[in-house]
Amino acid sequence: MKRAFVTVLITLSIVSLAVASTGAVKAATAQETKPAHKLFKGTIDAVTLADAAKGTKPEITVIHIQNQKLKMTFLVKSTTTIADTENKPLTLDKLQKGDKIRVRFQTTPENVHEALSIHLLK
Repeated sequence: MKRAFVTVLITLSIVSLAVASTGAVKAATAQETKPAHKLFKGTIDAVTLADAAKGTKPEITVIHIQNQKLKMTFLVKSTTTIADTENKPLTLDKLQKGDKIRVRFQTTPENVHEALSIHLLK
């Protein structure tokens, strides 16, 4: 009787450890998953250059190409690639209001839209 009881306890311990470790693996995998990249096409409404004195970050505001009521602002990081219609590199200060662009971006857990790449469209 004691032997059966010990066997049952050991089996339950092993099963509970297996279930707990599976949950830990799923949680670790969920944290390591990178945000999905998305695309946004539209017309530039505003370009904000970085200004440490004013505390502004480089951003670009874009109006959706089909839905004029949809407007998004993207943070432009130092790793953001910017290119013209011929895929030649540009800097943020060369973009102007009214330019048509495609932005590849990701949204952070803090709900900040970070531009990964910006390409001018014809």
